[in-house]
Amino acid sequence: MSIIKPNRRFYPLDMNNIPDNSSAQRLSRLLHRNLGTDYDELKKTGAKSDEKATEKTPNSATKGNQQVNQQPSQSSIKHQQLASQSGLAPAGVYKRGQPNINQRAQKRKLLNEARKQQNIEAIMALAMDYCSESTSTEDIDPDWFSQFIQLSEDISSKLMQALWGKILAGEIAHPGTFSFKSLTILKRMTNKEAVSFQHACQLAMTNRKDNSAQIIYGYYIKPGLLNFFALNKKHNVNLSKMNLPYPELLMLMDIELIYHTEIESGELDKEEEMEFNYLGRNVKFIARRNSSVLNYFKFTQTGCELAKLIRLSPQGSYLSELEQVFAGAFEIQS
Repeated sequence: MSIIKPNRRFYPLDMNNIPDNSSAQRLSRLLHRNLGTDYDELKKTGAKSDEKATEKTPNSATKGNQQVNQQPSQSSIKHQQLASQSGLAPAGVYKRGQPNINQRAQKRKLLNEARKQQNIEAIMALAMDYCSESTSTEDIDPDWFSQFIQLSEDISSKLMQALWGKILAGEIAHPGTFSFKSLTILKRMTNKEAVSFQHACQLAMTNRKDNSAQIIYGYYIKPGLLNFFALNKKHNVNLSKMNLPYPELLMLMDIELIYHTEIESGELDKEEEMEFNYLGRNVKFIARRNSSVLNYFKFTQTGCELAKLIRLSPQGSYLSELEQVFAGAFEIQS
């Protein structure tokens, strides 16, 4: 997917050749101060864990005085693997001479800390790949970075690690770009929610007046005294055809990336225009009738911040669908 493909063209592995004022050099210093490692070490290890769980659970049972071999089910195998990776096992499977409960608890803590360290180092390596040459003279807020480490240490998904890497690279280049709230929401975001958010971003237009991100989906003609019943019909685009069904919209509203309420533009008079930027493409909505009103879903501030992480091309059929549905009240120029 386009959101996880790093840009590797900026810097080679030799960190000595990076300018002192670059984002990559700043990230390198953060690695030394906070993680006790450097970029070369991350590359050599491939951000792999130093410790692997090796415990196994029995796969046989006793019936009377006779031992019966049992073939473990797939779910049982997965359960054993998950328990082993976490330093855990079901009560009763440990025998005399094996580690006691305190030793097992200590092992689980060590495995958990190793997993967190592995996640952080993977994100740092990705952030280095995303660093750009342009950067602010302002240093990153140490409190922000501390919060970033605490929230990102449990991120194991490759897709989500890429987003966290982009956030760190963007914050180093321009401190203040991403808020604590954005970090908290990203921490709670699942892979499914991230994919749905990507679909929403493919439909988002930026209003030229206030730079707000909006998904325009419908319009209606506000009725007057003489046409109260004739023109009060709403005309909507079917967003499900654009990979954004209504349940996914509700999901994005629940995690505070899109406002819950559907929003209307002000009434537009005939020939009045609204101008948008659709992923680098200029789009104009020109009203053909008086009292024309646009309906749209609006991104929250957090949604706008996180949308910066995603590189997209316009959704192929979205504009053509808008032109077809809006033909009765708007001319759309792009």
